[in-house]
Amino acid sequence: MELTIFLITTKSQTFRYGKANRGRSSSSSNAVLAWVRALEVPKDWFSHFYVFAVAYNSAWWCLAFSLYFAGSPLPDCVVDLLGFLTVEDRLATTGCESAFLALTLLLLQSFRYRR
Repeated sequence: MELTIFLITTKSQTFRYGKANRGRSSSSSNAVLAWVRALEVPKDWFSHFYVFAVAYNSAWWCLAFSLYFAGSPLPDCVVDLLGFLTVEDRLATTGCESAFLALTLLLLQSFRYRR
């Protein structure tokens, strides 16, 4: 089997999910499809990720809301965490509206999980 056929079939089969994954196999790619199907995991195995993502993104969204709209300062533990994860002399290069919009979209995306 050619390497290009193997890579193209593997890529297309891996990115398909649900209804798009049914009934699209040719005789030349059955071995590749069987290999990819053996590596697939059920979507339900990632439920814990979505629960964590909702809690985590909600906490950051609430912090951003209180910082940008209520005018309250960040808690010291958050400032210390940011100092540990990044450099001490941080410079804001993004506006508060853009950052809040990004956090809002990320939060909405984490609520999007469906079975």
